[in-house]
Amino acid sequence: MKVIVKFAAFVLILGLATADATDSSSGQSGQGGLQMGNTDGISGYQLTCFASPPSTSPKPRRYDIMDMGYERMFHGWVDVQGQGAANDYCRIVGDKGKFFLACALAGTEGESETNYKSNATRFDIGYTNTWYMRDEDGDGRDDYCRCIGTDASNMGVVCTKAGPNGFYGSPEQGGAELTFSPTGLLSCKNRIVRPEFGRVYSLPITTI
Repeated sequence: MKVIVKFAAFVLILGLATADATDSSSGQSGQGGLQMGNTDGISGYQLTCFASPPSTSPKPRRYDIMDMGYERMFHGWVDVQGQGAANDYCRIVGDKGKFFLACALAGTEGESETNYKSNATRFDIGYTNTWYMRDEDGDGRDDYCRCIGTDASNMGVVCTKAGPNGFYGSPEQGGAELTFSPTGLLSCKNRIVRPEFGRVYSLPITTI
């Protein structure tokens, strides 16, 4: 018995979908999927595959850092790149009288450990245990904030804004080091703050 098998023409189209990729049966835009349908209504079929663009993953933390900063000063994992992940390691470094804030940016392993920094000549780190880093201006980057001032009449929380090229006040970024004061955080006399949370004032410094 002779069997004759006839194959209809098949067309395979492989490609990445664009933002306006539309399901032919539903008319709905999509980010990825599979379409199958009759190409001419009689003998052919069309298979169309389209995929979503790959998502962007946060840059990884660095674990090759040698200078971890001063234990009794600010140090911790934050997000100064605005990537939505606290993978940048920032801390106070330098010699006595010339302390400054520096970060080893995520995704830069093997490069400088201070590739993002504040003014290295003179940086006001603030009163002990009043410092913290948090996105206080809503731009996605964590700012360095602390209590400064000479007496109760002019003490207040002031932040150094994190910019695209470094902290404000640095040669790389420019601008004013004492960039802004967070709303509602003017009083900071005799208070401490947990640096990993920010803006959480608790016990008087004199009791610590």
